[in-house]
Amino acid sequence: MKQKKILLSFLTLLLSTIMYAQQEITGTVTDAMGPVIGATVMEKGTTNGY
Repeated sequence: MKQKKILLSFLTLLLSTIMYAQQEITGTVTDAMGPVIGATVMEKGTTNGY
């Protein structure tokens, strides 16, 4: 019984972490010539890159 509670707690924590981490960034990176294919976007002030 104790193992089931531990497993359930772990799965709940894992699921909540996965749900919190889901963020979507949309848009188009452009320059003077138009859209830039294969551009990498970095979140300012972090090391998060998309």
